[in-house]
Amino acid sequence: MYCPMKAIIEYYNKTAAKSAMRYQGRLLEYFKNLEGDVFLSLSKIDNKKIVLDVGTGVGWFVGLIESKAKTVVGIDFSKERLRIAKSEYDGEFILGDAKHLPFKDKSFNLVVCMGMFEYVKNLTEYLYEMKRVMDNNSELIFTTANQDYMLRFINNFFFFKSSGGNKVNHTMEGVKSQLEACGFELIGYTSTFFFHPMGISKLPHGLDLIYLKAIICLNKALAIVTPKRGGTLIFHCKVNPEG
Repeated sequence: MYCPMKAIIEYYNKTAAKSAMRYQGRLLEYFKNLEGDVFLSLSKIDNKKIVLDVGTGVGWFVGLIESKAKTVVGIDFSKERLRIAKSEYDGEFILGDAKHLPFKDKSFNLVVCMGMFEYVKNLTEYLYEMKRVMDNNSELIFTTANQDYMLRFINNFFFFKSSGGNKVNHTMEGVKSQLEACGFELIGYTSTFFFHPMGISKLPHGLDLIYLKAIICLNKALAIVTPKRGGTLIFHCKVNPEG
């Protein structure tokens, strides 16, 4: 089961302010350490990169890389989230549909996509469109919700109501087959978000930082030991010249 696209857009518009709060303070450090830093290490962004962030949301990843890349463009279908992004960051933000990206062929040499595929059952039409706007030496880094998450029962119990509907979970092999079908070559993968820092906002200053660092260290250790079992899979791939 998954939500109709109209319902998802409405949900993301209604929860824009709440999402912006999610990417502030200690929680921002959590996401930067366990998702943002992984993307940075994989992408090797420099001042020659022209980057597209698909499903940019409130733009926090654009904010993380805008001083490192030549150009950063964020695209999203939520007007409210883009309004917040434009007020916070200097990157270019565009309202649009990931199935019909408003860019010329081969416009970018890096495409990133965090969280968008959690409501997408069939990735192929999105992957084909991302490939269209990527040049021949481009790389794509994206996330999916993980069907094989080792603690799914805990995640469902605590976070189901905040998801805006049933998430679409993907398997490693399922995503790999769709990548190959769309002409991508998998470079590598990992996973993240084994444990969420529940209750951190209620802890006193100082103790919250200690708690956060412990959670981050535990997540990173688990990603090394069992890279396929985190709540979120991270895929790193490139355009296959023969695809």
